[in-house]
Amino acid sequence: MLNDTIFALASAHGRAGIAVIRISGPDAVFTAASLCNREGFVPRHAHFASVRDPREGTLLDRGIVIFFPAPHSYTGEDVIELHLHGGAALLRRVMAVLGDHFNLRLAEAGEFTRRAFEHGRIDLVEAEGVRDLIEAETEAQHQLALRQLEGSISRQYEQWRHELITILAWLEAEIDFTDEELPDDLSHRAEEKIRDLIGRIKRQLDDGQRADLIRQGYRIALIGRPNVGKSSLMNCLARRDVAIVSDIAGTTRDVLEARLDLKGYLVDLIDTAGQHETDDPLEKIGVERAREAAESASLNLLIVDATQPPDRDLLQFYRDERLFVLINKIDRAEADLSSHRSMLRSLDLPFLPLSVKTGEGIDALLAMMEERVVGALSGASSVVIRHRHRQAIAQALAALEQSLQADEITMRAEDIRMAMRYIGSITGLVDVEEILDVVFRDFCIGK
Repeated sequence: MLNDTIFALASAHGRAGIAVIRISGPDAVFTAASLCNREGFVPRHAHFASVRDPREGTLLDRGIVIFFPAPHSYTGEDVIELHLHGGAALLRRVMAVLGDHFNLRLAEAGEFTRRAFEHGRIDLVEAEGVRDLIEAETEAQHQLALRQLEGSISRQYEQWRHELITILAWLEAEIDFTDEELPDDLSHRAEEKIRDLIGRIKRQLDDGQRADLIRQGYRIALIGRPNVGKSSLMNCLARRDVAIVSDIAGTTRDVLEARLDLKGYLVDLIDTAGQHETDDPLEKIGVERAREAAESASLNLLIVDATQPPDRDLLQFYRDERLFVLINKIDRAEADLSSHRSMLRSLDLPFLPLSVKTGEGIDALLAMMEERVVGALSGASSVVIRHRHRQAIAQALAALEQSLQADEITMRAEDIRMAMRYIGSITGLVDVEEILDVVFRDFCIGK
């Protein structure tokens, strides 16, 4: 597959002033030379050229051609970029010429980045960072993706892997070089280093949830009885009509979501069905989904009606550190705040009076939400970015803890070797030969 020359539109689909077609592989330069009827491209220089159909000699467009020679290109291969006008008809013709006349292959999804990995231009974590950078919606997601792309996260994984290589080298030295003069406390030093590494990895795993929330979104669920104003609040916070608003109870039967950007962090706002007893099978499903949404949320906003008596049962059901109560409809003449305040204070629950209709209290609500989100997500230092990383690190951690229980040094060495492979699988680097390099360099075996 690496011998193929591939091509694809590297810019967004749709009409635009400029579109970029990327060509990568051994025939990239020949293809560009034939299209432009010229020889030689100065690396990393913009060449203005007429692009023609070689079969008929007809002009397709006038644009810019840039040559990135291997190995100093995005994919590590010879790469040509055609910067052309972004008309749909023009792009279809150029792509047809590349596929039909030059017999190039249309790149598969992610294939340019995969070739970059296979040629050693980036590792797996950096490859994931490319996708995250493209998909970033908020500043926090953008910064997290940049950390992946510029290699700081990979360097942390590599530091752990190199520490494991050193530990394994010490153990292998005791196993294989018993006749040599080695330090007496190698096993003890190895055990201390293992325990220290276990502690640091555990701290990173514990902190990793913040990075997950930055990527996936901080979930805030709107919960409560029917007709308390959940959907109206959803539309108010989202600043658009996400949910249908009606005086008829039970209008919302499913989970509705809207995305917000609060202080640079992605927030998933979830409107849920009203909590009540019902024989309607569809409403029962909605109630169950509402409870599932509340269970998975980082913050639950329980909305109560100021014109109705306090609902102790519902407050007790959802009472935990994630619960914040909103007393809605305070603009109504029949609103009774004193009884609600009394109960909420007795239950030690934070609350805020507001009126979605008039807007009173909305600014205070947004300030509270921003404080919660920033407090939960700011300063995320974890290198545990993705579920794939978390799985591999958890497996490595289990292997390290198992190594401390091993009765024989050979078994401990095997556990360390497995931990090293799990960590190496995150970036795509697993090289057993590095172990011997450390053994001979550190202990001067054979001299």
